Amino acid sequence: MHEEAEWRCGNCVHPRITFANGNAEWECCNASPRPLLFANFGNQPLVERPPASQSWVHEIKLDGYRLKLRVEQRKAALRTRNGLEWTAKFPEIARAAQSLPDCIVDGKVVALDAHRVPSFADLQAALPDHQTGQLTFFGFDLLSLKG
Repeated sequence: MHEEAEWRCGNCVHPRITFANGNAEWECCNASPRPLLFANFGNQPLVERPPASQSWVHEIKLDGYRLKLRVEQRKAALRTRNGLEWTAKFPEIARAAQSLPDCIVDGKVVALDAHRVPSFADLQAALPDHQTGQLTFFGFDLLSLKG
């Protein structure tokens, strides 16, 4: 895999970097490969649409709270990665999840703005006033199903 960016080793600029076994390395100045310590990607321009080429993969950034949803015998619980009980913070999500079969789902609770774009500021604003009915749980990993 190659990335197009400006990378500096102290002696020259490297427009192509090779990622091997999870480590970024480059060759230059007849020197042996060195580990990558910093990459300056600069200010990237805003565009109307992401690239449509088959060589691009896109993933929506979900700004939200990462939670595990557990449903057992029609009772739902939401817990943080540290095991804190957060079911009471999101009662509507827990209520809706009670109809699921016994499972554990890893996901995020997200607020979507008027354009259906994730908004962390809207999520933070919803919690103090208990206005959580419009929040969405995005499940991205089914960790367990029916035990």
